[in-house]
Amino acid sequence: MSNPFATAATVLARSVLGANAIYVPQSGAPRSVRIVLSREEGDVLPGPARLSGAGYVAMLPVAAVCERPLRGEGLSVGHQEFVIENAELDPEGASWRLTLREP
Repeated sequence: MSNPFATAATVLARSVLGANAIYVPQSGAPRSVRIVLSREEGDVLPGPARLSGAGYVAMLPVAAVCERPLRGEGLSVGHQEFVIENAELDPEGASWRLTLREP
């Protein structure tokens, strides 16, 4: 890897902050990856009520999965199962930011 940001994303996922996961693409075999999983709060209903909710987000290094993860693909971390809702490439092209939901 010549991109220092991609190298940093891989090192971060391999650190104590990372977790072992299984990425299940729509086509192809499931594969073991390392991710950084976190919970994130966001507005569910904007406006005066400001209803908010928490969801899961994962950082997945591009080195582990080069092609964009698709909506509906799976990710399991331990005994937790998730479905990928959205995948955004970070500005440096080093990692995918996966928005996840529980099935």
